[in-house]
Amino acid sequence: MKRFGYDLIDAGHISSIPYATAALATPILGAFLYKVGKENYYKMLVVALGLIGYTHLQYAYWPQCVNNCGFTVYPLILFGLGHALLVSMQAPIVQEMFSSRNQAQSKQGVA
Repeated sequence: MKRFGYDLIDAGHISSIPYATAALATPILGAFLYKVGKENYYKMLVVALGLIGYTHLQYAYWPQCVNNCGFTVYPLILFGLGHALLVSMQAPIVQEMFSSRNQAQSKQGVA
């Protein structure tokens, strides 16, 4: 808050940007990943984790701002997109993991 020159109310509004971005982007990225297919999930996982890591490094090395820095919003938007991509990818992977586990149990005769 003090580092980027925002007061308490503005800092509260700005801190909600990643969540709003993720809420809007998750259905869109989920539909995109559904069309791309399962073979590209791990490539997208690397992209999502790289995007989240990049935004963390960007804030760590961001210089001090004298006035309100409008540029502090862009890493938050990127963080929201990376989080949305990561969440969109987790649902099919978890579903595949449990379906393969259930198939293995049914072959063994375990109910």
